[in-house]
Amino acid sequence: METNEFSLIDTEKNTYKKQSREISNLENRLSNENRRCERTKYDPEFYEKHKIRVDELQAELDQCATALAITEDKLGFNMYNVISSEKDLAENLVQYVNVIENWSAEVQAILQESHHKVFTLMENIKVRPVFGEDLRVHLERDQTRIAKPIVCGVAVLEENLEEQGIFRVGPSALTLKKVKAQLDSGLPQEKIKLKDPHVASAIIKSYLRDLPDPLLTKELAKEWLNIENIQNEEIQLDHIKETLEKMPVQHRDNLSFLMQFLRRLVEKCSINLMTYDNIGIVIAPNLLKCKDGEGGMVMRCVVTMIKHSHQLFPEKFDEYLPKEIEVIGVIEDEKQELTVMEKQITSAAIPSIVVSMNACLKEEPELEDLPTCPIDPPHDIQVPAKKYDDTRIPSIIQLRRDMKGASDKRNMRSEAGKSTYNMTQKRSSRIRQVRNSSFHGTAKEGEGGDITPKGRPRKFTYARVSSLDDA
Repeated sequence: METNEFSLIDTEKNTYKKQSREISNLENRLSNENRRCERTKYDPEFYEKHKIRVDELQAELDQCATALAITEDKLGFNMYNVISSEKDLAENLVQYVNVIENWSAEVQAILQESHHKVFTLMENIKVRPVFGEDLRVHLERDQTRIAKPIVCGVAVLEENLEEQGIFRVGPSALTLKKVKAQLDSGLPQEKIKLKDPHVASAIIKSYLRDLPDPLLTKELAKEWLNIENIQNEEIQLDHIKETLEKMPVQHRDNLSFLMQFLRRLVEKCSINLMTYDNIGIVIAPNLLKCKDGEGGMVMRCVVTMIKHSHQLFPEKFDEYLPKEIEVIGVIEDEKQELTVMEKQITSAAIPSIVVSMNACLKEEPELEDLPTCPIDPPHDIQVPAKKYDDTRIPSIIQLRRDMKGASDKRNMRSEAGKSTYNMTQKRSSRIRQVRNSSFHGTAKEGEGGDITPKGRPRKFTYARVSSLDDA
């Protein structure tokens, strides 16, 4: 059986429905015209018109009926032909099912192979979001001991320990989202352009806040809250040591690294204004989250851990710090020695310089009388004697003379201004006195008295004073 027979059946079926509707419409129109003919049979003119219309509709109806009969025969032929070809249709259907079954088997094999490959790729993918991921999973995947956001943030803050408002001033929200996306995408630390210390501190706080299990762990939350209520700092410190031993190693290492950095930050509190209490207020809510919002109640515990970080966390994590911070312990003694020597030299040199300069400025000596070395170094430090810079003395003396002359000029201008102001005040006072004394109370000619008949005051004339001499 040809495959287009079903389409022919649909076409003939639609044609049969259309012709049936046309015949029904023609029958209604023919019935209306017959009724009009009945009403106008006594008027020959109108009757003939309607009679012609009835004949036309009858002819059109007969034509449509013939076409409908032909369409009905075609539709019946196709339908009975399909019924007689049922076996062929069944064979075609079976073949179609076999084709679908073979195709499905091939697709399933491809899917199984692809699924295995995709699963293998997923296991090898190391790039996963850092924020919001469990700390132990993140450290195991990156094969490190300290979380990457904490390392990146501390690396920037170590170079900006004297910046005011660290952990308190919020950065731009868009910049913070960008840096978080870079860390989530697995971008190496050296390619992350992170220089703003406020963005770095916000990264640390955001990472600690998004941890599913907080850094102080949910299991030990009650113990931390109990330690917070201990007033004696020594007893509190002992309980903190016991609780730290119960913490997972990953959490304890990151807490140790963070507390050691915060201790270095507090040491600069005279400049950055971040004292122990200020640090505890901003950091404590991110280290422990409770259902009732009790995370901030461990502030005293955090402050105690920062103060005694060298006792609680003896292990150092210098490999995660910038190179400048790693060697700070090696050159600490050398820096202290250099500082002491600078103070000794400065304390001995500055007074001698001041005395010598004052003597030079007051007495204005000749260049030949100047000492060659006005600095007397201490006995325990060898300082080579240097010649005094003779060329600067004349310029200094001239500068002092110029300043003195400028000061004298300003004083003279001030005195002149005061005298001018006093003369102006005296002149104004004399003019007012003369005007008051030269007031004439005589009315105009032909009018007498101070009040006019209408009750208005009369106009008086004033004697003009041309100058003070006339007055």
